[in-house]
Amino acid sequence: MFGDKLSGTVDVYWNTTKDLLLNTTIPGITGFTNTLANIGQTSNKGIEISLLGTVYKNTDWRITAGGNINFNKNRVDKLADNVNPLYGSAWAGTAQYPASDYVLVPGRPVGLVRGLTYVGYYTPADFTYSNGLYTLKPGVADVSTAVAGVMHGLATGTDRPANQNAYPGMAKYKDLNGDGKIDDNDLSVIGNTTPKFTGGFNFNVSYRNIDLGLNFNYSVGNDIYNANKLASLYGPKEAGVYENKLAILNNAYKIYDVQNGQLVRLKTPDQLNAANTGASLPLAYSETGVTSTLGIEKGSFLRLNTATIGYTLPKSVLSKIHINSLRIYGSVYNVFTITGYSGLDPEVGVNDNANSSTYPTTGLDYGAYPRARSFIMGVNLNF
Repeated sequence: MFGDKLSGTVDVYWNTTKDLLLNTTIPGITGFTNTLANIGQTSNKGIEISLLGTVYKNTDWRITAGGNINFNKNRVDKLADNVNPLYGSAWAGTAQYPASDYVLVPGRPVGLVRGLTYVGYYTPADFTYSNGLYTLKPGVADVSTAVAGVMHGLATGTDRPANQNAYPGMAKYKDLNGDGKIDDNDLSVIGNTTPKFTGGFNFNVSYRNIDLGLNFNYSVGNDIYNANKLASLYGPKEAGVYENKLAILNNAYKIYDVQNGQLVRLKTPDQLNAANTGASLPLAYSETGVTSTLGIEKGSFLRLNTATIGYTLPKSVLSKIHINSLRIYGSVYNVFTITGYSGLDPEVGVNDNANSSTYPTTGLDYGAYPRARSFIMGVNLNF
Protein backbone atom coordinates (compact mmCIF):
# COMPACT_ATOMS: atom_id res chain seq x y z
CA MET A 1 0.00 0.00 0.00
CA PHE A 2 0.95 3.69 -0.53
CA GLY A 3 3.64 2.93 -3.08
CA ASP A 4 5.22 0.08 -1.08
CA LYS A 5 5.42 2.23 2.04
CA LEU A 6 3.22 -0.18 4.01
CA SER A 7 2.88 -3.94 3.79
CA GLY A 8 1.51 -6.61 6.08
CA THR A 9 -0.12 -9.99 6.55
CA VAL A 10 -3.11 -11.33 8.43
CA ASP A 11 -3.07 -14.99 9.45
CA VAL A 12 -6.17 -16.67 10.84
CA TYR A 13 -5.82 -20.22 12.13
CA TRP A 14 -7.74 -22.97 13.89
CA ASN A 15 -5.83 -26.10 14.77
CA THR A 16 -7.37 -29.09 16.52
CA THR A 17 -5.33 -31.97 17.92
CA LYS A 18 -7.32 -35.13 18.50
CA ASP A 19 -6.54 -38.43 20.22
CA LEU A 20 -4.02 -36.95 22.66
CA LEU A 21 -2.13 -39.47 24.74
CA LEU A 22 -3.18 -38.93 28.35
CA ASN A 23 -2.98 -40.89 31.56
CA THR A 24 -6.06 -42.85 32.56
CA THR A 25 -6.73 -45.10 35.54
CA ILE A 26 -7.28 -48.85 35.13
CA PRO A 27 -8.46 -51.55 37.54
CA GLY A 28 -5.83 -52.55 40.10
CA ILE A 29 -6.43 -56.22 39.29
CA THR A 30 -4.23 -55.68 36.22
CA GLY A 31 -1.23 -55.02 38.44
CA PHE A 32 -1.03 -51.38 37.30
CA THR A 33 -2.82 -48.22 38.35
CA ASN A 34 -2.78 -46.25 35.08
CA THR A 35 -1.96 -46.42 31.42
CA LEU A 36 -1.73 -44.12 28.41
CA ALA A 37 -4.66 -43.88 26.00
CA ASN A 38 -5.80 -41.61 23.15
CA ILE A 39 -8.49 -39.81 25.08
CA GLY A 40 -7.94 -36.05 24.82
CA GLN A 41 -8.49 -33.17 22.43
CA THR A 42 -7.12 -29.61 22.41
CA SER A 43 -7.40 -26.71 20.00
CA ASN A 44 -5.66 -23.45 19.21
CA LYS A 45 -7.36 -20.71 17.27
CA GLY A 46 -6.46 -17.12 16.75
CA ILE A 47 -5.30 -14.33 14.55
CA GLU A 48 -1.86 -12.82 13.94
CA ILE A 49 -1.38 -9.44 12.32
CA SER A 50 1.98 -8.14 11.12
CA LEU A 51 2.84 -4.79 9.53
CA LEU A 52 6.00 -3.30 8.03
CA GLY A 53 6.25 0.29 6.91
CA THR A 54 8.63 3.00 5.77
CA VAL A 55 8.25 5.94 8.12
CA TYR A 56 10.64 8.33 6.34
CA LYS A 57 13.06 8.13 3.46
CA ASN A 58 15.29 10.55 1.56
CA THR A 59 18.82 10.60 0.18
CA ASP A 60 20.49 10.31 3.58
CA TRP A 61 17.80 8.92 5.90
CA ARG A 62 15.76 5.75 5.96
CA ILE A 63 13.46 4.91 8.89
CA THR A 64 11.35 1.73 8.92
CA ALA A 65 9.17 0.17 11.58
CA GLY A 66 7.35 -3.14 11.89
CA GLY A 67 5.50 -5.24 14.37
CA ASN A 68 3.21 -8.16 14.95
CA ILE A 69 0.53 -9.11 17.45
CA ASN A 70 -0.91 -12.55 18.05
CA PHE A 71 -4.18 -13.39 19.79
CA ASN A 72 -4.27 -17.11 20.54
CA LYS A 73 -7.05 -19.07 22.29
CA ASN A 74 -5.78 -22.38 23.61
CA ARG A 75 -8.43 -24.76 24.92
CA VAL A 76 -8.87 -28.24 26.29
CA ASP A 77 -11.82 -29.38 24.20
CA LYS A 78 -12.59 -32.65 25.94
CA LEU A 79 -11.31 -35.36 28.24
CA ALA A 80 -12.65 -38.87 28.73
CA ASP A 81 -14.61 -39.49 31.92
CA ASN A 82 -11.90 -41.64 33.48
CA VAL A 83 -9.09 -39.11 32.96
CA ASN A 84 -7.67 -37.53 36.13
CA PRO A 85 -7.44 -33.81 35.26
CA LEU A 86 -5.19 -33.06 38.26
CA TYR A 87 -1.40 -33.18 38.07
CA GLY A 88 1.54 -31.62 39.88
CA SER A 89 4.85 -29.87 39.36
CA ALA A 90 6.29 -31.35 42.59
CA TRP A 91 8.50 -28.32 43.25
CA ALA A 92 8.28 -29.18 46.99
CA GLY A 93 8.44 -32.94 46.43
CA THR A 94 6.08 -35.06 48.51
CA ALA A 95 5.61 -32.22 51.01
CA GLN A 96 3.71 -30.07 48.51
CA TYR A 97 0.15 -28.92 49.09
CA PRO A 98 -1.84 -29.47 47.05
CA ALA A 99 0.07 -32.34 45.46
CA SER A 100 -1.77 -31.54 42.23
CA ASP A 101 -1.11 -27.86 41.62
CA TYR A 102 -2.19 -27.91 37.94
CA VAL A 103 -5.55 -28.88 36.48
CA LEU A 104 -7.01 -29.54 33.03
CA VAL A 105 -10.52 -28.12 32.64
CA PRO A 106 -12.54 -28.74 29.46
CA GLY A 107 -13.37 -25.42 27.86
CA ARG A 108 -10.41 -23.65 29.42
CA PRO A 109 -6.72 -23.36 28.41
CA VAL A 110 -3.82 -25.60 29.39
CA GLY A 111 -1.71 -24.16 32.23
CA LEU A 112 -4.27 -23.50 34.97
CA VAL A 113 -2.69 -23.37 38.46
CA ARG A 114 -4.63 -24.75 41.43
CA GLY A 115 -4.14 -23.69 45.03
CA LEU A 116 -5.34 -21.62 47.99
CA THR A 117 -6.20 -17.93 48.07
CA TYR A 118 -3.65 -16.10 50.24
CA VAL A 119 -5.04 -13.28 52.42
CA GLY A 120 -1.98 -12.38 54.50
CA TYR A 121 -0.90 -13.90 57.80
CA TYR A 122 -2.44 -14.45 61.21
CA THR A 123 -1.78 -11.65 63.69
CA PRO A 124 -2.33 -11.57 67.46
CA ALA A 125 -5.61 -9.76 66.72
CA ASP A 126 -7.01 -13.05 65.32
CA PHE A 127 -6.58 -14.74 68.70
CA THR A 128 -7.51 -14.52 72.33
CA TYR A 129 -4.26 -14.58 74.32
CA SER A 130 -4.44 -16.11 77.78
CA ASN A 131 -1.91 -18.00 79.93
CA GLY A 132 0.54 -18.15 77.02
CA LEU A 133 -1.97 -19.69 74.61
CA TYR A 134 -3.22 -18.18 71.34
CA THR A 135 -6.81 -19.35 70.82
CA LEU A 136 -8.54 -18.44 67.55
CA LYS A 137 -11.45 -16.07 67.87
CA PRO A 138 -14.89 -17.23 66.65
CA GLY A 139 -15.27 -16.79 62.91
CA VAL A 140 -11.52 -17.02 62.14
CA ALA A 141 -10.79 -20.15 60.09
CA ASP A 142 -8.09 -22.57 61.21
CA VAL A 143 -5.70 -24.31 58.80
CA SER A 144 -5.76 -28.08 58.46
CA THR A 145 -2.68 -30.12 59.39
CA ALA A 146 -2.05 -30.86 55.70
CA VAL A 147 -1.76 -27.14 55.00
CA ALA A 148 -0.03 -26.00 58.19
CA GLY A 149 2.76 -28.58 58.16
CA VAL A 150 5.26 -28.24 60.97
CA MET A 151 6.32 -24.84 62.26
CA HIS A 152 9.55 -24.69 64.26
CA GLY A 153 9.00 -23.98 67.95
CA LEU A 154 5.21 -23.96 67.79
CA ALA A 155 4.06 -26.61 70.24
CA THR A 156 0.35 -27.38 70.50
CA GLY A 157 -0.72 -27.18 74.11
CA THR A 158 2.12 -24.75 74.88
CA ASP A 159 1.64 -21.93 72.35
CA ARG A 160 -1.83 -22.83 71.09
CA PRO A 161 -4.64 -25.24 72.01
CA ALA A 162 -4.07 -28.90 71.20
CA ASN A 163 -6.86 -28.94 68.61
CA GLN A 164 -5.63 -25.85 66.75
CA ASN A 165 -2.95 -25.31 64.08
CA ALA A 166 -3.04 -21.55 63.49
CA TYR A 167 -0.59 -19.26 65.25
CA PRO A 168 0.47 -15.60 64.74
CA GLY A 169 2.64 -15.24 61.65
CA MET A 170 1.43 -18.35 59.83
CA ALA A 171 0.07 -17.84 56.31
CA LYS A 172 -3.64 -17.15 56.23
CA TYR A 173 -5.93 -18.34 53.43
CA LYS A 174 -9.49 -17.62 52.35
CA ASP A 175 -12.15 -19.98 53.64
CA LEU A 176 -14.04 -20.34 50.35
CA ASN A 177 -16.77 -22.69 51.59
CA GLY A 178 -17.13 -21.07 55.01
CA ASP A 179 -16.73 -24.23 57.10
CA GLY A 180 -14.13 -22.71 59.42
CA LYS A 181 -11.27 -24.89 58.19
CA ILE A 182 -8.73 -24.34 55.40
CA ASP A 183 -8.50 -27.64 53.52
CA ASP A 184 -9.10 -29.26 50.11
CA ASN A 185 -12.55 -27.68 49.91
CA ASP A 186 -10.92 -24.25 49.62
CA LEU A 187 -8.81 -25.04 46.57
CA SER A 188 -9.60 -23.24 43.31
CA VAL A 189 -7.99 -22.15 40.04
CA ILE A 190 -5.72 -19.29 41.07
CA GLY A 191 -3.66 -18.65 37.94
CA ASN A 192 -3.88 -18.77 34.15
CA THR A 193 -0.47 -18.88 32.46
CA THR A 194 -1.84 -18.28 28.94
CA PRO A 195 -1.25 -14.70 27.66
CA LYS A 196 -4.08 -12.63 26.21
CA PHE A 197 -1.76 -11.64 23.37
CA THR A 198 1.93 -11.64 22.45
CA GLY A 199 4.06 -10.05 19.79
CA GLY A 200 6.98 -7.82 18.96
CA PHE A 201 8.01 -4.73 17.06
CA ASN A 202 11.17 -3.22 15.60
CA PHE A 203 12.66 0.07 14.48
CA ASN A 204 15.45 0.42 11.95
CA VAL A 205 17.14 3.75 11.29
CA SER A 206 19.97 4.44 8.85
CA TYR A 207 21.76 7.71 8.18
CA ARG A 208 24.17 7.49 5.29
CA ASN A 209 26.55 4.69 6.38
CA ILE A 210 25.36 4.40 9.99
CA ASP A 211 22.52 2.05 10.94
CA LEU A 212 20.64 1.33 14.16
CA GLY A 213 18.19 -1.51 14.83
CA LEU A 214 15.96 -2.08 17.88
CA ASN A 215 13.92 -5.28 18.33
CA PHE A 216 11.30 -5.64 21.09
CA ASN A 217 9.08 -8.51 22.19
CA TYR A 218 6.21 -8.54 24.68
CA SER A 219 3.56 -10.60 26.40
CA VAL A 220 0.35 -9.32 28.00
CA GLY A 221 -2.18 -10.87 30.37
CA ASN A 222 -0.49 -14.06 31.56
CA ASP A 223 0.17 -15.20 35.12
CA ILE A 224 3.50 -16.61 36.34
CA TYR A 225 3.65 -19.33 38.98
CA ASN A 226 6.60 -18.06 41.06
CA ALA A 227 7.53 -21.28 42.88
CA ASN A 228 10.97 -19.79 43.66
CA LYS A 229 9.25 -17.30 45.95
CA LEU A 230 7.18 -19.99 47.67
CA ALA A 231 10.22 -22.24 48.02
CA SER A 232 12.03 -19.57 50.04
CA LEU A 233 9.27 -19.77 52.64
CA TYR A 234 9.43 -23.56 52.65
CA GLY A 235 12.10 -25.73 54.21
CA PRO A 236 13.02 -28.16 56.97
CA LYS A 237 12.97 -26.50 60.36
CA GLU A 238 16.49 -27.67 61.28
CA ALA A 239 18.64 -27.62 58.13
CA GLY A 240 16.51 -24.99 56.39
CA VAL A 241 17.98 -22.10 58.35
CA TYR A 242 21.38 -22.78 56.77
CA GLU A 243 20.13 -22.77 53.17
CA ASN A 244 20.45 -19.90 50.73
CA LYS A 245 17.17 -17.99 50.55
CA LEU A 246 15.85 -15.04 48.59
CA ALA A 247 16.37 -11.61 50.15
CA ILE A 248 12.59 -11.21 50.45
CA LEU A 249 12.80 -13.28 53.66
CA ASN A 250 14.15 -10.17 55.37
CA ASN A 251 10.50 -9.06 55.40
CA ALA A 252 9.05 -12.35 56.68
CA TYR A 253 7.17 -12.53 59.97
CA LYS A 254 9.42 -13.50 62.87
CA ILE A 255 8.82 -15.03 66.27
CA TYR A 256 12.47 -14.76 67.35
CA ASP A 257 14.72 -11.77 67.88
CA VAL A 258 18.40 -11.32 68.65
CA GLN A 259 18.96 -9.45 71.89
CA ASN A 260 22.43 -8.96 73.37
CA GLY A 261 23.75 -11.62 71.02
CA GLN A 262 21.19 -14.19 72.15
CA LEU A 263 18.23 -15.68 70.29
CA VAL A 264 15.08 -14.73 72.20
CA ARG A 265 11.60 -16.16 71.62
CA LEU A 266 8.89 -13.51 71.19
CA LYS A 267 5.68 -14.68 72.82
CA THR A 268 3.33 -11.91 73.93
CA PRO A 269 1.14 -9.97 71.47
CA ASP A 270 3.04 -6.76 72.22
CA GLN A 271 6.39 -8.41 71.46
CA LEU A 272 5.15 -9.93 68.20
CA ASN A 273 3.44 -6.74 67.01
CA ALA A 274 6.50 -4.61 67.76
CA ALA A 275 8.85 -6.94 65.89
CA ASN A 276 6.66 -7.29 62.79
CA THR A 277 5.49 -3.78 61.98
CA GLY A 278 7.10 -4.02 58.51
CA ALA A 279 6.49 -7.71 57.79
CA SER A 280 5.13 -8.39 54.30
CA LEU A 281 5.46 -12.19 54.19
CA PRO A 282 4.30 -14.93 56.54
CA LEU A 283 6.41 -16.96 58.92
CA ALA A 284 9.03 -19.00 57.05
CA TYR A 285 10.21 -22.61 57.32
CA SER A 286 6.94 -24.44 57.09
CA GLU A 287 7.65 -28.06 56.22
CA THR A 288 4.78 -27.99 53.74
CA GLY A 289 5.26 -26.16 50.44
CA VAL A 290 1.85 -24.53 49.91
CA THR A 291 0.75 -23.30 46.49
CA SER A 292 -1.31 -20.14 46.86
CA THR A 293 -1.94 -16.79 45.22
CA LEU A 294 1.11 -15.52 47.13
CA GLY A 295 3.14 -17.17 44.36
CA ILE A 296 0.94 -16.08 41.44
CA GLU A 297 2.13 -12.87 39.79
CA LYS A 298 1.30 -10.91 36.66
CA GLY A 299 3.75 -11.86 33.94
CA SER A 300 3.24 -9.10 31.37
CA PHE A 301 6.48 -7.62 30.07
CA LEU A 302 8.14 -5.54 27.38
CA ARG A 303 11.71 -6.46 26.50
CA LEU A 304 14.26 -4.76 24.29
CA ASN A 305 15.63 -8.00 23.00
CA THR A 306 18.32 -6.70 20.66
CA ALA A 307 19.96 -3.35 19.96
CA THR A 308 22.47 -3.16 17.08
CA ILE A 309 24.48 -0.26 15.73
CA GLY A 310 26.70 -0.56 12.67
CA TYR A 311 28.86 1.40 10.28
CA THR A 312 29.43 0.49 6.63
CA LEU A 313 32.61 1.80 5.08
CA PRO A 314 32.16 3.86 1.89
CA LYS A 315 32.58 1.95 -1.38
CA SER A 316 35.07 4.57 -2.56
CA VAL A 317 37.42 3.46 0.19
CA LEU A 318 36.80 -0.26 -0.22
CA SER A 319 37.33 -0.30 -3.99
CA LYS A 320 40.99 0.58 -3.48
CA ILE A 321 41.55 -2.61 -1.47
CA HIS A 322 39.27 -4.76 -3.66
CA ILE A 323 36.59 -5.34 -1.03
CA ASN A 324 32.93 -5.25 -2.04
CA SER A 325 31.50 -4.30 1.38
CA LEU A 326 32.67 -4.01 4.98
CA ARG A 327 30.38 -3.37 7.91
CA ILE A 328 31.45 -3.12 11.55
CA TYR A 329 28.74 -3.54 14.16
CA GLY A 330 28.04 -4.02 17.84
CA SER A 331 24.98 -5.68 19.41
CA VAL A 332 23.54 -5.97 22.88
CA TYR A 333 21.13 -8.81 23.64
CA ASN A 334 18.58 -8.58 26.46
CA VAL A 335 19.08 -4.86 26.91
CA PHE A 336 16.28 -4.22 29.42
CA THR A 337 12.90 -5.57 30.51
CA ILE A 338 9.91 -3.62 31.81
CA THR A 339 7.74 -5.82 34.01
CA GLY A 340 5.99 -5.95 37.35
CA TYR A 341 7.16 -9.52 37.92
CA SER A 342 9.39 -9.90 41.00
CA GLY A 343 11.35 -12.90 39.70
CA LEU A 344 14.55 -12.89 37.68
CA ASP A 345 12.96 -13.26 34.24
CA PRO A 346 9.29 -13.10 33.13
CA GLU A 347 9.99 -15.37 30.14
CA VAL A 348 9.74 -18.65 32.04
CA GLY A 349 8.65 -22.13 31.08
CA VAL A 350 11.93 -23.51 29.75
CA ASN A 351 11.01 -26.82 31.36
CA ASP A 352 7.41 -27.41 30.29
CA ASN A 353 7.17 -30.65 32.28
CA ALA A 354 8.82 -29.95 35.63
CA ASN A 355 9.97 -33.06 37.49
CA SER A 356 8.67 -35.21 34.60
CA SER A 357 5.11 -34.07 35.24
CA THR A 358 2.42 -35.90 33.30
CA TYR A 359 1.22 -32.78 31.48
CA PRO A 360 2.64 -29.30 30.71
CA THR A 361 3.56 -27.12 33.71
CA THR A 362 3.56 -23.90 31.69
CA GLY A 363 4.33 -20.60 33.38
CA LEU A 364 6.24 -22.28 36.23
CA ASP A 365 9.28 -20.35 37.46
CA TYR A 366 11.26 -22.83 39.49
CA GLY A 367 14.97 -22.90 38.78
CA ALA A 368 14.53 -21.52 35.26
CA TYR A 369 17.85 -19.96 34.24
CA PRO A 370 17.42 -16.25 33.43
CA ARG A 371 18.51 -14.85 30.08
CA ALA A 372 22.00 -13.38 30.05
CA ARG A 373 22.88 -9.95 28.73
CA SER A 374 25.38 -10.38 25.90
CA PHE A 375 27.65 -7.89 24.14
CA ILE A 376 28.73 -8.79 20.61
CA MET A 377 31.17 -7.14 18.22
CA GLY A 378 31.34 -8.25 14.62
CA VAL A 379 32.43 -7.60 11.08
CA ASN A 380 30.57 -8.38 7.84
CA LEU A 381 33.03 -8.67 5.00
CA ASN A 382 32.26 -9.41 1.33
CA PHE A 383 34.84 -9.66 -1.43
